[in-house]
Amino acid sequence: MIIGRGSGDYTVKYRPCLVEEVIGQDVAKDIIKRALSGNIVAPAYLFHGESGTGKTTMARILAMGVNCLAHGLPTPEPCMECENCNQIYLQRTPEYMEINVGDKTGVDSARDLTGDLIYSTIDLKRRMVVLDECQQMTSQAQNMLLKPIEDATADTHFILCTTEPKKIIKPLRSRCKPIEFKRVSKPNLLVLLESICQFEGLEYNVKNLRLMLIENPSPRDAVSSLQQVVTANKLNDSNWIRKFMDQLTEEEEGQVIELARLVNKGYWKPVAQKVKQLANSYSEEQMRIILALYFTKALLNAKSEEEAKKFSIILNWLKQPIYTHKPLIELTHALYNATKRKRP
Repeated sequence: MIIGRGSGDYTVKYRPCLVEEVIGQDVAKDIIKRALSGNIVAPAYLFHGESGTGKTTMARILAMGVNCLAHGLPTPEPCMECENCNQIYLQRTPEYMEINVGDKTGVDSARDLTGDLIYSTIDLKRRMVVLDECQQMTSQAQNMLLKPIEDATADTHFILCTTEPKKIIKPLRSRCKPIEFKRVSKPNLLVLLESICQFEGLEYNVKNLRLMLIENPSPRDAVSSLQQVVTANKLNDSNWIRKFMDQLTEEEEGQVIELARLVNKGYWKPVAQKVKQLANSYSEEQMRIILALYFTKALLNAKSEEEAKKFSIILNWLKQPIYTHKPLIELTHALYNATKRKRP
């Protein structure tokens, strides 16, 4: 169920505000729903998973759920109309802290973050401290959070959000209830985009929406791409969407696959000639993605251990995105080493 609230940016307008509105994440939704419905919200949570999968969104829903004035007890369906819901949704109360700690990684910053927690809440029923990107905090700074979390009063909750849970020190992890946020499937993302189009009254075809999901983006990225296509008034222009998404036609993709076959044969000269031929028509990142997908499929379908090792070596040179200011150098270097089967 998709609900648009307000107007303007789609990523804000269609940001979930109820547990059931979150796309995918069935396990995470079930845990949070049970915690709110049973009034058994844990003192601290560790939300972990890829960027854009809904960690901070769920943290905000959890905060509204425990503070909603329309319900006497916590609820997975905050009203979105009372003062508490609005203050949290608009982040207008210091008792709901949603902090990106990427710039506050040291001990002093951790001390500042927890310094006011000794005071009782005034605006809200319960205080919620959401620390995003907390894997960037130093070990010493993470240690500073141990006592505040362990000694937290009943009206204070912590939510640590991270893309790299292994970088969170073990004592801190052990004090948090872990909830994993998994990559959202393409079928779920397609439903999301279709629902938004229907809510906006837009004419669309499913094929063009699928073009926006080829890279299997996060919900946030998929919705952002949709808005840019809609703003350009190109929702029914497949060729424009392909260019916007940096995708190739089947014929163009076939040219890059021919390059992959040459790499697989292991002779550098024809590979070099093909790269020169393609360099003026394709971006290096376009070529790398298609090559990486080709050798991923080859690895999955390898007929022997020896063949699998060969494909693995090639794939290792092609799996990292090319975002430097000299992409042709990066791609050429990767292809040379892949062709010669040199280990990274």
